[in-house]
Amino acid sequence: MTEMTCVIDCRNRLGEGAYWNARSGAFWWVEVMPPSMLNRFFPATGRHDCWPMPEMVTSLAVRENGEGLLVASHGGINLFDPATGGSSAS
Repeated sequence: MTEMTCVIDCRNRLGEGAYWNARSGAFWWVEVMPPSMLNRFFPATGRHDCWPMPEMVTSLAVRENGEGLLVASHGGINLFDPATGGSSAS
């Protein structure tokens, strides 16, 4: 039997869209259920960031240039900048 260890007690009800970004060393996912959030975790340091979203988000992708994310939400596709926490319609 494999032993499991909880590394983040984030209490998501419906965490989805898991994405490992090898370039930044960050693991990303979304909490779909309200209040919907974007989550980022750095295993090397244990740092966990989360950003509340104004509407339900369902998935994410890192932009090709590595700067920011594309986030699929209830209202469409948005650009998200983790440095500022801001988002805008694409």
